[in-house]
Amino acid sequence: GEVGDPKQSKLLATEALAIEEELLPEDNEALVVTLCVLGSAFGDLGDPMTQKLHHTRALAIAEAKFGPDNFRTGFAVGFLADAIGELGDLDLEAEMQERSFRLLAAYFGPEHPVVAMKMTDLARAGGAFFF
Repeated sequence: GEVGDPKQSKLLATEALAIEEELLPEDNEALVVTLCVLGSAFGDLGDPMTQKLHHTRALAIAEAKFGPDNFRTGFAVGFLADAIGELGDLDLEAEMQERSFRLLAAYFGPEHPVVAMKMTDLARAGGAFFF
């Protein structure tokens, strides 16, 4: 595969998840990143339902390990919002993107590039842009 190849991302993240699930507790925070990468790969491959399943699990772990107001949880919320939007629930997507934005802005500050990217996600979820 080449850089940015979702099939390769799915393969590698699936292998990583299998290893992590064998060696780590089921609620280990390391799973959050792997589940987000795997979910995004499924989304890039046109499977938003499986994307949502992985992102839902990632968010549950993030909220349990870091708390509902932690910036790491904010990233997981944003990933799940993307999947929900792909499945057509635009109101819930916008609500979740707003939560993600608030969490990330509180941690990074309003002038940070991560916050600017999240602002774009929020604008897109609000219907300002369609691609």
